[in-house]
Amino acid sequence: MLEYELKKLEELAAQLAPGVAGKEFNAINPVTEKGQVIEKECGRISEALTKAIFTTPKENLVERYIQYHQTGLIELADQLQSYLPPDGPPEKEWSSENTAIVRLFISYVFRLLNYIERFFSKYFSLEARIPDAYRLIAFSEMSEPIESLLLKVDDHIGSGNLKECLSVYLRSFSVQKFPAHLNFRSLIYLKEFVSELLDVFGSPDVKDWEQKIAMMLIYLNFNNLDFFAYYQAGIKAELDLADTRDDYLKVLTRSLSSVKSRQTKPSFSYHPSWPTVKQMLESWLNDEIALAVIPNSVTGPHTSIAVERIMEKQILNLSVAQIACLVKLCYDEGVFGNASISEVLKFVVLHYRSKRQQQISYGSLSKEYYSISQVTAAVLRDYLSRMIVRINKNYFPVVAAICAICYGTLRA
Repeated sequence: MLEYELKKLEELAAQLAPGVAGKEFNAINPVTEKGQVIEKECGRISEALTKAIFTTPKENLVERYIQYHQTGLIELADQLQSYLPPDGPPEKEWSSENTAIVRLFISYVFRLLNYIERFFSKYFSLEARIPDAYRLIAFSEMSEPIESLLLKVDDHIGSGNLKECLSVYLRSFSVQKFPAHLNFRSLIYLKEFVSELLDVFGSPDVKDWEQKIAMMLIYLNFNNLDFFAYYQAGIKAELDLADTRDDYLKVLTRSLSSVKSRQTKPSFSYHPSWPTVKQMLESWLNDEIALAVIPNSVTGPHTSIAVERIMEKQILNLSVAQIACLVKLCYDEGVFGNASISEVLKFVVLHYRSKRQQQISYGSLSKEYYSISQVTAAVLRDYLSRMIVRINKNYFPVVAAICAICYGTLRA
C-alpha cells in the first residue's frame, strides 16, 4: 500500500520554526547530530520511494505518487526558507545554530528532490514550480554567466532585432531575482541555453556570428515568436530583391532546404506547448511556396503574385485569435474528421484571411490555437449564442416562442 513518506520530515521541520522550543528534535544540540537525523530520514524516504516504484503495477498511480511527494518536498523547502531570518540584523530568537540547521535541512530536501529527478525522471513533473530557496540559489549561480552572455551578444551580434530578442529573454532572469513562478523545465532550458551559447561564442574563426547563433537557436528550439519573426524578416528581405517568380521561388526553396537540414535537440524547447521553431519555419515556407506557384500568371515580379494571392482568399470577419478558437471548437468536436490539426491549420492559412490581416501565417495561427484567452472565448460564445437563437427562430419556432414568452415574463 502506498503511503505518504514525508510526515516525519514535516514534523522535524515544524520543530525548527522560530520561537518553538522544548521539542525532542530541538533537544539535540550539535548541528551535526541533527543533520544525521535528517539525513537518515531522507535515506529512508529514498528507499521507500524506490520500493514503491517496483511494487506498484499501475503507471498512473506511480506517477501521481511521485509527483505528490515532489510537491510535498517543494512546499517543505518553502516552509524551511520562511524560517530563515530576513536580511539585516538577526532577530532575538535566531541563533547561528538555528540558521545552520535550517540551511542544512534545506540542502537535504534539495538532495532528495534531485534524487527523484535523476532516478524517477519519467514521473518527475518539470512543470512544477521550483522552491523559493532553490530559485535564490539558481539566481546566484546563473547571474554571472547570463551577464557574460549578454556582453558577448552586444559585442558580436550586429542585428538589432536578434540582439533585442536574446536580451529580452536573458534579462527576464537577470534583473534582481528570477521570476517567482519559475518551473523546473524553464530553469533547465535556461541553463542549457546559456551554456550552449557561451560555447558558441568561444568558437574560433567565425565569419558570420548572426548566422551561427541563429542556427544554434534552431537547434535549441528557441520557439520564441520574436526569433521566429526575426528569421522571417531575413528571408523576406531576400524576397524583396527577387525580380521574377523563379528568383522568388529559389529564395524560398533554398531557405526551406536550409531549415530542413538543421537538427533540433530532442524534447527540449523554450515553449513546450507550441510547435518547434523548425516546424513553424518549415510550415511558413511551405505555405509561401504553395502560394507562389499558384498559376495566376506565367511571369511577373513577386509583388504581383502577393496581390493575386490575397484576392483569392476568403475574408472572415474574425480576428486571428477568434479564427483559431473557432477551429479548435470544430476540431475538438470532430468536425474535420481524421485530419490532423496541422493539416487543418494549413488549410485555413491557405484559404482564409482575417478582418485585419491580409495574410495569416501558420506560426501566428498555431500560437493563437494553443493559447486561447477567455476574452476570445467570450466573443466566440456570443457568436454561437446568436446562431442558436437564429436556429431556434428559423427551424424551431415553437421553442423560440416559448423562450420569448419566458424572457418577457422574467423582465416583467
